Amino acid sequence: MTQRRRHQIYPARAPFEDGEFDAVSPLAVIARSFDCLDACAADACRRSPPAAHPVEAQANFLQSTVDDFVAYLKSETNEAARTAARIARENKDTIDAAKSQLGYLTADWGAALSRQKERLKTLHKDASAMWEDWNETAVSSWAEAGRQAHMALDWIGKWMRNQSLSDQRPEIPV
Repeated sequence: MTQRRRHQIYPARAPFEDGEFDAVSPLAVIARSFDCLDACAADACRRSPPAAHPVEAQANFLQSTVDDFVAYLKSETNEAARTAARIARENKDTIDAAKSQLGYLTADWGAALSRQKERLKTLHKDASAMWEDWNETAVSSWAEAGRQAHMALDWIGKWMRNQSLSDQRPEIPV
């Protein structure tokens, strides 16, 4: 396909305007590519309708259209890769500074997380020690409460026995 015909079918698009990158989503690029394929097919059909030619000519036409479309996609891809490489070269210092800054931030964040981890370990040890102390205190307290309850029941039992004995022996006044 000649360069002139390519620009008629696939409109030229500058990836940069005023030095700024023209951000295009991948879906927009794919949609634009299919639009270009449709435009190529429509252009070829206007010049010579496919029904007017035998099947072999139609197959050749379709193959030629697909080949043109693939060549267009390759040229766009190569242009995008060259542009990305040029941007990376032009901004190498900025990229290196950003990498360095990210390295420092990552190291600081790692140190902060390590400190938090150590604090949590200390809190865990303290909480475990407190639990053990409370558990021992609770066990001894329950044991003491049980012992005192038995003593109280024994006292109540003796008192009741003494009351029943005194009811059986009335005191004689003198």
